[in-house]
Amino acid sequence: MGKAGRDGGLRHLCSGVSRKIRSQIVLRPLIQRLFTYESFSKFLERYAAPILRLRWRLKPFSSRQEQAAFDFILPVYDYKGYHRLNDHQLIEWGKLDTLDAFFACYDNPMTCEEVLAALRDMGAPVLSADRKLNFFRTTVSSPVPDSSLRLLPSDGMRN
Repeated sequence: MGKAGRDGGLRHLCSGVSRKIRSQIVLRPLIQRLFTYESFSKFLERYAAPILRLRWRLKPFSSRQEQAAFDFILPVYDYKGYHRLNDHQLIEWGKLDTLDAFFACYDNPMTCEEVLAALRDMGAPVLSADRKLNFFRTTVSSPVPDSSLRLLPSDGMRN
């Protein structure tokens, strides 16, 4: 994403099938019995980075079947090689998408057309939409002011 207030991005899950979805279908009921949303979030905060780093070390030596097994054994979404993100960003995406996959606030995701209509309704012009990556880039005319925040003058502007 660009500078705050200039443009924003909205990732959206459209319908589609991947090996991540298959492991999610199998593991979701189990994960929901073992964890609450809060406890799974804490688990991912603590263990997502080591799990992903282990997956990244094993990936060059693993077959596709073994990598698919990692989705069941080490169930943190791994986007390395799919998106141009640094390791920290990949870990954050992995945590957020894994948490969302197992404890989604909604089980009926919006279609791409519904997302585009919602963005239009919000007055957020769409600069680009990549349906394959489920990514929408928009512009925001100005950030919404937060009246609870106060800006402190810099050293050169003190009264």
